[in-house]
Amino acid sequence: MKTRRPRLIAFQFAGGNRHAYRSLQRELDPQIELCCFELPGRGRRHSEALLTDLRSMVKDLLGPIADSVAGVPYALFGHSMGSQLARLASRLLLEQGVPAPRCLIVSASPAPCRPLRTERHRLSSVDFLRELRRLGGCAPEVLSNAELIALVLPVLRADFQAIETYRADAGPPLSCPILVLRGLEDGEVTRADAEAWRAETTGSFEMHDLPGGHFFLFAHLRQVAAWIEHAVGGPDPSA
Repeated sequence: MKTRRPRLIAFQFAGGNRHAYRSLQRELDPQIELCCFELPGRGRRHSEALLTDLRSMVKDLLGPIADSVAGVPYALFGHSMGSQLARLASRLLLEQGVPAPRCLIVSASPAPCRPLRTERHRLSSVDFLRELRRLGGCAPEVLSNAELIALVLPVLRADFQAIETYRADAGPPLSCPILVLRGLEDGEVTRADAEAWRAETTGSFEMHDLPGGHFFLFAHLRQVAAWIEHAVGGPDPSA
């Protein structure tokens, strides 16, 4: 009797690449395989044009994602921008006839019905960098290095444009469980913003707050991994 390892399909936060969750992978049970696919304009795809629309991002990745979850139990996970990508992916996969995920896990993101009203992608470079420092998503050594800033700033600005211009389409709720994670000191996501995810599913809903700001996740990897493991479950037996 063989077992099929569950897969956690992870979607990167703004400015991230396919290695964004390496530290989370180290905390996860080895039974769960974490997969993160590269978006255009970064990593191995650095020569491709950046995308500034969340739907285009998901459609770009949908083929590889569908192939990776064929016949395998899976869950979708995202932090910040990645949460919206994960939700969009869950809908498009269902439209293609792919079985529903075991769980949609969203972190540091308001529900789609509560879109962002900021326009940070239009800020000057100086003001944009100031916002990045405040949010805490970039390492100080990156923000203090002119060459690295020149590399990451276009990616971050494109991602912020995608997040800030996204407006969710009306549609029926999902049926899979949703797990929501939020930082208690995250000024970007209020408790009401996070609780509004409840309307996105007819399935079960679970929410956890943790100390920290917008990138609280990386200070609580073991606890986050435990919640993910519970949501994803163990491997399924197959012939």
